[in-house]
Amino acid sequence: MDTDKGKTILFNPCSSVFIRGILITFSLSLFPQDVVNTVRPHFIDKVDVFGRNYRLKWNGEIQFSLDDSYKEAIPDLEQLDVHIAEAKELVAKRKFFPAIRLLKGISLCQKIDSKNKKQIKPEIQTILNKLISQNQDKKDELEILTEPYGCYAESAKKEKKLFIESKDFSFLYEIDYRFRYVFPNDLYRFARKEKEYNWKVSYFRILLNKLENEKTLESEYIKYEKKIFYESPSQIIFSIGQTSHNHNLTDTSHYPDLWDSRRGLSNSVKRSSNFTRKEIFTGVYETSFNLADESKIRSYTGFETYKYANSKGLAVFLTCPSEFQDECKSIWQEMK
Repeated sequence: MDTDKGKTILFNPCSSVFIRGILITFSLSLFPQDVVNTVRPHFIDKVDVFGRNYRLKWNGEIQFSLDDSYKEAIPDLEQLDVHIAEAKELVAKRKFFPAIRLLKGISLCQKIDSKNKKQIKPEIQTILNKLISQNQDKKDELEILTEPYGCYAESAKKEKKLFIESKDFSFLYEIDYRFRYVFPNDLYRFARKEKEYNWKVSYFRILLNKLENEKTLESEYIKYEKKIFYESPSQIIFSIGQTSHNHNLTDTSHYPDLWDSRRGLSNSVKRSSNFTRKEIFTGVYETSFNLADESKIRSYTGFETYKYANSKGLAVFLTCPSEFQDECKSIWQEMK
């Protein structure tokens, strides 16, 4: 209690709260941004669906970092804004071909989700066209390193799938969402120019042993002298083989023989591995074979199909350890 000129003034806590409220309101009206900055951080550290770091700034801008957590990934429709920021960072770091591959995937995501006008961002096509134009002198890199490309999105049945597209070879596949792309960052690791035709192979895999280290497919193929017949026992592998021929094949029935040769499947290898190929539908084959590694002989099963038209060929393979045969069959049947 205070006295002033003989008058008694009682301390009222409610009045104090009221006065403080007036002062805060007054401060907000005069310096709104300063007050916001004192209560809200400049950015929030976040992680995308692939476990990669990025920052969300207070104004909604996304800042992507190519730090130690970074691994290239096919874009996911649910996080397009993050992937757009990733593409811009790749361009800034002059990683043009991964950027082109990613931008093509983002464009595919937008095409899949065309009904949602909010997802359409014209700047993506502008950046993509500019990058392609700037790299027209690197035709091999554009053909080999930037196709095919993909997008993780919901299918018409509302199931998460991986969509894989190539404009050069006019295909669009829809496969199990668990597949991850083995990105071709070395120009001729999975591609070659032969005398009569050019070929390339694109790999997608499901790691069956989650505790196993991410062994690269490349090291396995070096070990087996660059043949693509060997399949790791810890993976389900989906692969797309493409060929572009200088002259049209007169007898397309021998097209599978070309891929047998490319995979090192000579007659002697077929005999030693008990390789069998049985046509189960028109143009669709089921295969089985045995391979020996350091520990034992393992059995494998798979499916394959071939297409050839207008000097271009396509071979699609799905291979897995035989103990996963039912799962492999289900993946193949659901593929579109």
